[in-house]
Amino acid sequence: MDWNNEPGFDRTNEQYIQLDLGAWLKKHGIEAEGRSQGAKQLPATDSAELDGTESNILAWVNRRARVCRDNVSGHLSDLERELNDMRDERQLVTTRQRVTQILADGKIDLEEKTNKGRNELAGIEQDVREDSLEYQRFRAAAGLTRQPQYGGRGKARWFIGV
Repeated sequence: MDWNNEPGFDRTNEQYIQLDLGAWLKKHGIEAEGRSQGAKQLPATDSAELDGTESNILAWVNRRARVCRDNVSGHLSDLERELNDMRDERQLVTTRQRVTQILADGKIDLEEKTNKGRNELAGIEQDVREDSLEYQRFRAAAGLTRQPQYGGRGKARWFIGV
């Protein structure tokens, strides 16, 4: 049997890895071994010792637990080292300067986009003013002094159609 090491902790995602027991039993042929042993009436029901398969399983579980513990311990040590580095005043000053620079760059980008939007709106505003003045000149030239009322035009389509 090939008893490959299957990790119990993923340091990247900081999560424990669940063992798919059914797949693991099939992969290592333990189900088939158990059926074979059971057909031969082995191990005896009064046996106090572990047989080879049970010993292998126990050794594997212990090895996986040790590797898992080592991975978790190593990960926690790495985190502690990073925290100690962050406590270093120079690291904090560098981080503070980097954050200040990112904030300043963000403000500049925001001002540029705001100014660009204002410039685009200024052209539209000028067009609306010109169109409004042209409309007022048209109304004055045509002698239109009252406000237009379009509410009673429901029958206009029928008259135009006829």
